[in-house]
Amino acid sequence: MATMEDFKLFLEKVAWEAGLEGLVPSEDGLLQLKAGDIEMGMQFIPSVNKIFLYTEVGYLPENAPTSLYRTLLCDQAAGYRTGGGSFAIVKSTSNLIYQLVYDINPAEPATFAQLLVNVLEFTSEWQSKLSAMLNGEEDTSSPEIPSDSPFSELFAIRV
Repeated sequence: MATMEDFKLFLEKVAWEAGLEGLVPSEDGLLQLKAGDIEMGMQFIPSVNKIFLYTEVGYLPENAPTSLYRTLLCDQAAGYRTGGGSFAIVKSTSNLIYQLVYDINPAEPATFAQLLVNVLEFTSEWQSKLSAMLNGEEDTSSPEIPSDSPFSELFAIRV
């Protein structure tokens, strides 16, 4: 089982790989990163050797079109278009978040540094996509998982 000290050493290596400074968690394993307008929360959970990552994608109003929810479900089917993460809605704020759990053992600092970049890029893309969908600027009709996906037969979402 990894300890908080293991996590701190891991973050030092990640910081070196990514050219970042200040990747120092609080005593309870919490860390906030900011890149432009995107904030990423990170928490180390030593009892399960996991790092929990999360970003806020945006506000999801109660009257959001059903097709938007369909798109979210299709895109996160078995993590196919979400890099293994998933979406959730914070009940108290109606904010859509992206979340990902990462196993620290056996984690490679360079791989994790790239994962952080990927999550930030993914969040930025989904912020734009969510905004466009809520403004009626993006087609949300019946998204389908591509037929070449191993999940295409398992996750046929129809509304």
